Amino acid sequence: IRAGVSELSFAYRWIPDEILWRYCSRDTFAAMHVDHWADARLSEGCRRVWEDISLPAIQALAVMESNGLPIDVPRLDTLNLYFEARVIDSLKACHVHAPGLNPNSPPQVIAALKAAGIVPKLKKGKVSTDEVSLSPFKDKSPLVGAILEYRRMVKLHKTYGVGLRRAVRGDGRVHPSALLDGAATGRISIENPSAQNIPRNKDEEGNEDGKMIRDCICAPEGRTLVEGDFSQLEIRKAAYLSGDQVMIDLLKTGEDFHQQAANLMGIGRA
Repeated sequence: IRAGVSELSFAYRWIPDEILWRYCSRDTFAAMHVDHWADARLSEGCRRVWEDISLPAIQALAVMESNGLPIDVPRLDTLNLYFEARVIDSLKACHVHAPGLNPNSPPQVIAALKAAGIVPKLKKGKVSTDEVSLSPFKDKSPLVGAILEYRRMVKLHKTYGVGLRRAVRGDGRVHPSALLDGAATGRISIENPSAQNIPRNKDEEGNEDGKMIRDCICAPEGRTLVEGDFSQLEIRKAAYLSGDQVMIDLLKTGEDFHQQAANLMGIGRA
């Protein structure tokens, strides 16, 4: 709480310290026994994965969580106000085409769309007003474009304007939780806040809201923020494990692997 985290995020906030101490002691004691029980039953292969891969990775993620992400709070506050204004403007745009419309109400949206001669596709026997269903009509009706823009701005405002700001602690940083296998694909995921899902710098329609959000993550004075990513990691692992010389040679060229593979199969660029 003293670090700046909302009281609403902590049910423990309302539990007396004496009870919490006993609970934490027993929790630690029980975890130790579970660890001993599980350790005695690990196969050699599982033990190697745990000791050589999982445990070092968890320790690295713990350091990441502790360090957190430094946030330019004044810039984020300004961005929050900007998003608020964009939400208001997009709602006004909706009302130009459908006075009094609540874009968050599916029944109202369906009625407004029918009045405009638009009937979205059915999903599970019902008319859907989600983004996938409305997007095909975006160029046919300004109302659809206004609704989608309103919803997009509301999501940005709640998730990154309000949500990210609430997550900033007293040290001026956010400390998201890093989960080693949080994604369905087995990849690392980041949540509370979901820092890994910040929109791209520029989306398909040219909006740079993602860049403005990313600009709020700053390097401390005297430091430089570096962004890195593995290039074609899965393909490189496949080439290494299989020893396929053709794959290895294609990767060594540094050119587009997929296009080179397509050329070998006689498939031209679409």
